[in-house]
Amino acid sequence: MTKIDIFSGFLGAGKTTLIKKLIAEAYSGEKLVLIENEFGEINIDGGFLKESGIEISEMSAGCICCSLVGDFNKALKEVVAQFHPDRILIEPSGVGKLSDVIVAVQRTVDECPELKLNSYVTVADASKVKVYMKNFGEFYNNQIEAAGTIILSRTQKMTQEKLEAAVSMLREKNADAAIKIAVLEFSSGTRWITPAPMDAEDFTWSFLTADGLTDFGAACKQLNEKLSRKAFMSDVAGSFAPAIFLLSDGEPTDEYSSELSKLMENNWFKKAIKVAVAIGEDANKAVLAEFTGNKEAVLTVHTPEALTKMIRFVSVTASQIGSKSSGVGKGGVDEAANKQDEMIDKINEVKAAEPDDDGDLEW
Repeated sequence: MTKIDIFSGFLGAGKTTLIKKLIAEAYSGEKLVLIENEFGEINIDGGFLKESGIEISEMSAGCICCSLVGDFNKALKEVVAQFHPDRILIEPSGVGKLSDVIVAVQRTVDECPELKLNSYVTVADASKVKVYMKNFGEFYNNQIEAAGTIILSRTQKMTQEKLEAAVSMLREKNADAAIKIAVLEFSSGTRWITPAPMDAEDFTWSFLTADGLTDFGAACKQLNEKLSRKAFMSDVAGSFAPAIFLLSDGEPTDEYSSELSKLMENNWFKKAIKVAVAIGEDANKAVLAEFTGNKEAVLTVHTPEALTKMIRFVSVTASQIGSKSSGVGKGGVDEAANKQDEMIDKINEVKAAEPDDDGDLEW
């Protein structure tokens, strides 16, 4: 089965950076074909082989880059027949309609059972959402409306208020863009409340009772197993690194050290933005700090209202930090550490605005 992922976005939005980063990091070990049309952003250098209207160039990371000319349906089938890739990445024109590209790809998929349309992602410059909607109208809005996932770029210099305003405008055009959530309960044993990540709009909290044991080690083991391309991360095209929130009101009652150590070696966990929440005074904040890697990423709440406020703050801030574009070759642990540090800086800003006696952020 060959998966097809479409990456759309206006010129300069950052989809080229995203694609290159995915090739270098998320798709390691896969046989890839990258397809762009004649107005694509990715520069193809070197000598070309011209066969059946397909310009072909070898790229880094074992990737083949093709520029399709003429009959898209025919050319796409020939790419599959020639290269037999695990995944095809399509970067259409920055001024084309995403809906037209999706229809064209789906038509080919319907004729080829070995193909699967896996995702269609739009990268949007968050700082230009309002002006682009006003100035480009249908051309811009179509890329937003047709997207299965919307990724915001250029967020680093935006205030939280302006970022939320941009998200609100995008939501008006596409209320269905995916934000997914998975929840693991751990007390006397562990249980995934969500067997697989599900759309946030479809998720409703069930009543959880804080009783029994605190099998933190078992929870670490479960999370380690799910943070895998064979489990929750099987479809990562266009996704942010995970944001992981740990909520606890007690002390671990199992031997957690070995399982936490294994989890900390998980590459997805390393790249994740991690925040822990101590509910009440009985939670072991030292253990929560082990999980996040820094005691400053541990927050304290005492009421349901405070928990709601904290989740909103962390969600928006993690999205803002996680969506920043970055160059290929700068990824991995160093970049993940930088993003975790940015999260801590945001927390410290709130601490300064809402201080308490012992220096914790308490709501």
